[in-house]
Formats: sequence, structure tokens, C-alpha cells
Amino acid sequence: MQQAKELAHRISAQATRLYRDEQGAEGLEKLLIIGAIVLPLLAALFFYRREITDMVKGNWTDIESDTGNLPSDDGTFDDAG
Repeated sequence: MQQAKELAHRISAQATRLYRDEQGAEGLEKLLIIGAIVLPLLAALFFYRREITDMVKGNWTDIESDTGNLPSDDGTFDDAG
């Protein structure tokens, strides 16, 4: 019976110590804040992925088509495009 009381007391003391321990709480708070920012951004990227892909492809096509109008070394424009 005495051993059971000692065990209960040790478990209680350990639980109290664990409850009062704030070490690592700052890291957890930072992780939760980062998660609160990153998860909605990932959701938006996933939801609008087709629109973003179309926009990037369109811009890349515009860039590729404009490269034919770059001036050459002598200052004249090439008719390569």
C-alpha cells in the first residue's frame, strides 16, 4: 500500500512539473503561427493552380515572342522573330 502511495505521489509530481514546464512553448507558438500563414497560402495555390499556370505560360510566351525584337550589337534590330 505504501508503494502505491509513493508511486501516485511521484506520478503527481511529474505531472505537475510537466504542466508547469514552459520550455519549448515559444517554439511551438512559432510553429503554429507559421502553419497559420503557410496552410492558407498552400490552399490558395492549390485552388488557383490552373489560373496561375495559365498566367505564367502566357507571360512566358509573351517574353519568348518579344526576344526576337532585341537590338543587335550594332544597335539595329534583327528580324529573327
